[in-house]
Amino acid sequence: MAKLYFFGDSYTYGTGLCDDATFNIKPSELAYPSLVGRHLNMEVENCAMGGIGNKEIFHRITHFHSAFQPDDIVVVMWTCAQRAMFLNSSEPNGIRAVNYHEEDPVKSDWMQTYYKYFGSNENAIFETSVYIALTNYYINEQIGNRILNFCTPLFGEQANGEVLSEWANVEVTPAFISPSICVDQTPCGHEGPQTHKKFAKHLSRILVDKLN
Repeated sequence: MAKLYFFGDSYTYGTGLCDDATFNIKPSELAYPSLVGRHLNMEVENCAMGGIGNKEIFHRITHFHSAFQPDDIVVVMWTCAQRAMFLNSSEPNGIRAVNYHEEDPVKSDWMQTYYKYFGSNENAIFETSVYIALTNYYINEQIGNRILNFCTPLFGEQANGEVLSEWANVEVTPAFISPSICVDQTPCGHEGPQTHKKFAKHLSRILVDKLN
């Protein structure tokens, strides 16, 4: 039976919709992935996590290589290019994430060093272009052209006009920017339950065409 896989950050995880999602305990059932699953009567795997960056999104996708089946659909919500992630064997899950951009007021010394010497917008956009291109190549090799690429408003918010490298040759559709969809917010500033409902209906219509 076909399954929907969702990858992304807090926009996909449902941060602010319930305490469990806000504190990264488990994804919210009020977030758009679960709602899309109900609309389409399909099983959903929400593989997102609040605060992660595009490298970690790519890393998570590669860990599902044996799970994707030919009838599955993968939906990726790319995020802020300036978020960084480092692999570190001392961490329980092998990941050490720096999950914010250079303007984050709370940074350790090594984070400050990273953003000082390596955290340029140009570098961040190039790396994100690589992750997106590789992800789409990877998914196409696994299950064919059954991937949809979206991006949060954070995708270009700190990029100072930089855009996805043309050679990536991937269409990334902005999400959560239409006034007709973004109708409410949670107290922490994330999209509210009505916004998730509206986006879920919009995405479900797109997925029906993809499934057919």
